[in-house]
Amino acid sequence: MSKQVYSIKLAKKKRDIGATVYEKYFVIEPYGNEKVIFNAIDLDGKGRMERSKEANWKQLLQIIKDQLKLTDTSTFLFIKKDNPDDQIDNDGDLMDLWNELNKSRK
Repeated sequence: MSKQVYSIKLAKKKRDIGATVYEKYFVIEPYGNEKVIFNAIDLDGKGRMERSKEANWKQLLQIIKDQLKLTDTSTFLFIKKDNPDDQIDNDGDLMDLWNELNKSRK
């Protein structure tokens, strides 16, 4: 069984709907040309992920499997694009990374 390696990059897109709002998401980049966009669900009023971290982790894994046409038994490794030694292994790591993005409101 081979292991897939993906990098995760924090991203945000500016939307203007009367007030400036930033849409925040992750870009998952496998080694190759494809990219997968992940938008978190069921965030609290401040855009944080604490209450929904497990659901978001499961959704992230499923989106990657679906969009990259992987099997349910595929395994992969997430690393931060700006720090390849830092892995995202579980829902707690995903929550920390998302909340880091959420703090960045520039």
